[in-house]
Amino acid sequence: MTELFTGRALITAGMKHAAHLSKAQIDEARDKTPQYLRAAVIDGDPTMGAGNVYQVVRSDVEYDYIRDSKGKYIEVPAHWKRIGGLDVGFNCTAFLAGAYDADSDIVYITDEFFSHKQPPAVVASGIRLRKGDKYPIMTDYAGTDQSDGKKLIVEYRKEKLDCRPADKAVEAGTHAVWHRLSTGRLRVFKHCTETANTSCISATSTASSSKRTTTEWTLCATS
Repeated sequence: MTELFTGRALITAGMKHAAHLSKAQIDEARDKTPQYLRAAVIDGDPTMGAGNVYQVVRSDVEYDYIRDSKGKYIEVPAHWKRIGGLDVGFNCTAFLAGAYDADSDIVYITDEFFSHKQPPAVVASGIRLRKGDKYPIMTDYAGTDQSDGKKLIVEYRKEKLDCRPADKAVEAGTHAVWHRLSTGRLRVFKHCTETANTSCISATSTASSSKRTTTEWTLCATS
């Protein structure tokens, strides 16, 4: 039971909470249920479902990167290729920092930044704090026409960011992301909680921005 507000609570239940069901029945249902739906059907956890952007289990996507003796994250190896993704929108602007380990052919999302209804100067400041001014940023100017989109990229370039037009091949990009997720070659650093939610839970407005951003720079990071 989770208490939401004073006097209100959320109670969830799955098949394992149904006393009239035998272990054999529950095990049979688990075997017949897609992996990404098992938490909802068996455990009563509604955070996973058919509305997922990508139907993968969150624990299979999250990656707890190597830490030093003090528990701090070690810097990403210098020889890994770095790239960023930026999806600019009025309600939500999403930035992802990525790294590509060519030796193992794995793309990592190493950092994230989300901003709501903020001008380019504010967004750029958040990106620079995440060292986003050190590598190219593939930029999708969602919600604007081509002319306005080019002007928007210019505004971010004035903020010392190497923004470049993104490859908008949505179908190819979505397939590339799904293929990497399903084969364990696209991982999300554990502290990037919004991105992990996007990959595994629901297509909210924030999640949609992050999904497109992931799609766009995945196409470029491995090329």
